Amino acid sequence: MDRTPQMEWLSTSLYAHRGLHDLAKGVPENSRAAFDAAAEAGYGIELDTRLSADGEPVVFHDRTLDALTDNTGPVAALTAEELGRCHLLETAETIPRLQDALQVVAGRAPVLIEIKSHIQSIGLLEQAVRDVIDAYDGPCAILSFNPYSVRWFCKFAAHIPRGRTIIGLISTSGGMPIWRRLLLRSSAAMVRCDPHFYAYDLPALRRGRNRVPVIAWTVRSSHEQGIAQRRANSFIFENMKP
Repeated sequence: MDRTPQMEWLSTSLYAHRGLHDLAKGVPENSRAAFDAAAEAGYGIELDTRLSADGEPVVFHDRTLDALTDNTGPVAALTAEELGRCHLLETAETIPRLQDALQVVAGRAPVLIEIKSHIQSIGLLEQAVRDVIDAYDGPCAILSFNPYSVRWFCKFAAHIPRGRTIIGLISTSGGMPIWRRLLLRSSAAMVRCDPHFYAYDLPALRRGRNRVPVIAWTVRSSHEQGIAQRRANSFIFENMKP
């Protein structure tokens, strides 16, 4: 029996990284306004999820609140309601729950949901995200750097399209130390998670045919867009409109 979910939409959209954000216009990353702007412009959306203290998936990239909000400390230390009162980058926007973000999109655009989970707690965020997706009527997929997270979806939510995020040892994206990249690459080789697609950062893109669809990230210039168009089926972009 073929367990591959329907995902023809995956390669037909270009994805706004953390939404179509523009801080000069009061639209921060991973905000309701950024997701609405992306959907209105005809783009897909990539967003990040973490687990709140009361077990709800919220949309936020960093492990801590310090750099992006008017609060401090770990995201996981606050409830979803408390996080919902944290303002993003001195704007009126606050941290949304995943459910809130998808309600804003309302099926107008495909959504790629990045799972930010740890090996020690695999299953908690994943199950919470699965429950939200199952209640949502619109195209979406999950993806993660963590192969154990992708494997969880393979075993317990095979109906949801799943992707494996790959970062090269040399990356233009920054933000991840070399030791963590080495760890992710070695664990990916050992853990079978049967992804339906891959998300490669630009330096890690391979030439030639791919067995499954490939999404490139993160495109920030016309030059990088050209590379992504030649080597991938689609791409995630930021600070530009392709």
